[in-house]
Amino acid sequence: MQGRSRILVIEDDPMFRSLVVSLLRKDYLVAVASNGKNGLEKAIGHRPDLVILDHQMPGWDGVTTLKAFRKNPIFHGTKFVMLTGDATKETVVAAIQAGTDDYVIKSSFSKDMFIGKINRLLAPTIVKAIVPTARKVGYAPAESAAATAGSTAERSSGAATETLDEPFSEESSAEDIEVEYMMDEWE
Repeated sequence: MQGRSRILVIEDDPMFRSLVVSLLRKDYLVAVASNGKNGLEKAIGHRPDLVILDHQMPGWDGVTTLKAFRKNPIFHGTKFVMLTGDATKETVVAAIQAGTDDYVIKSSFSKDMFIGKINRLLAPTIVKAIVPTARKVGYAPAESAAATAGSTAERSSGAATETLDEPFSEESSAEDIEVEYMMDEWE
């Protein structure tokens, strides 16, 4: 059992919760909760790798629950899938803006599609290092020649560089691209 990913299913409908658990329990360690608050408490005790949560629940709805998870730094690497019976664009956008990694519309639920999304989210990924743009400040003409030569060692030495601490402008456009991609899949 060691090495199996842990999934927490937060779903108030016992029938749908049982369906999801039956699809996952063969390959994953699965825990369940019937509401958002209880789910968060369970997750704090045993951090899951992925959380599947229903959008429409009494008490904390899915968006409220997701925001509570995202505020807690221990869930930084946790993936989230929102289940929704409401296929409106507003609901899907709200889930994406709250931080879901993917979503499943219950009325078009397919076992293969669902398992494919779960497997994709839990698959090991190769993380590429993001090197922030650096600019030379106060350098002498000799350093200028080295900078134009493109020497990696000299550029990464940090002696005469200033790393830009401002957020990358691409972050917001990357988020926009992700929302656009997810919306294309939704349509």
